[in-house]
Amino acid sequence: MKHISITPFGRPVTADLMAARALARGSAEATAVPKWEPLRDLTVARKAFSLSDRDLSVLHALISFLPGDVISPDGCIVFPSNATLSHRAHGMPESTLRRHIAALVAAGMILRHDSPNGKRYATRASESRPARAFGFDLAPLARRAVEIRCMADECRRAHDQLQQLRESVVLRLRDAIQLGQSDSLALTEMKKALRRKLSHLELEQIAELLNQFFAPDELEETSGNDDQNERHIQENNTITIEKTTRVPVTPELAEVMESCTEFASFYPVKSWRDFIQAAEQVRPMIGIDAGSWQKARETMTPECAAATVACILQRLKSIRHPSAYLRVLAKKAVNGAFSLEKMVRGLPRRAVAAG
Repeated sequence: MKHISITPFGRPVTADLMAARALARGSAEATAVPKWEPLRDLTVARKAFSLSDRDLSVLHALISFLPGDVISPDGCIVFPSNATLSHRAHGMPESTLRRHIAALVAAGMILRHDSPNGKRYATRASESRPARAFGFDLAPLARRAVEIRCMADECRRAHDQLQQLRESVVLRLRDAIQLGQSDSLALTEMKKALRRKLSHLELEQIAELLNQFFAPDELEETSGNDDQNERHIQENNTITIEKTTRVPVTPELAEVMESCTEFASFYPVKSWRDFIQAAEQVRPMIGIDAGSWQKARETMTPECAAATVACILQRLKSIRHPSAYLRVLAKKAVNGAFSLEKMVRGLPRRAVAAG
């Protein structure tokens, strides 16, 4: 009777091991696939399956022992010795090989079929004894080929979307710099950030900041008539004067302290004067430069700027560039589009520890 082992030789049977075997079953309707196709797709989607590039190097070496051009879902067992596999994997140490093989098994990409003594080998076929092999079964690659391919396609789409978003951000940043936007320090910080490999969320945050530099209410339309142009300029001047004199309403200090619990836990102040001095100490700790702080004090009033710093501290985990963020808020305050009250009341309420 032919029996395929499901328990490892010399190792305990764990829940993770059985879960990996269940994962490796894949689709019952799977068909043979070109043997290198799953590896190509896994190269794209390896992070989705918690695999490293070194894991895939070992998988490449295992596939290279498979004769023929396809992987069958009915069983494709290869049985190289550790020394042979190490040589095929460019001299990878056996201890390292074992670690990467364990990762492939845990991901459900290969199965172990251990012999009674734990060695890997194949027996010759005879009339009374069918051919058997003990080693690594690559059949899960065929059984999960469709799943792997779909995940690779999803990763390619996500990569394309990330590239498009990055290109859009880079172009808008270039336009903002070349158009001579006054907020040059914030733009410089964004340019430095783009030197790193940013996530989709981080790029969206920069795009949101850049949107403030291209706000529709800052664009001026002119007509062809000189009289209309003159009236248009006068109207724009009136609007500008109105906007620059529209100072954000500052909430009560008690309300700010109640909402900004992170700030209050370090600086339990009782007056606006002490609050502003405390904000002056906090702002370099959270990455707000002196220029951004001074601009906020001038455009918002010192009390409003200090309260804004406290709000930024409260939401620091979700704000990638605090200094640039403060400059954008100061710019919105000039245009009368910033409400400190809404910002304070929009903070998540947390219980303040009793002193």
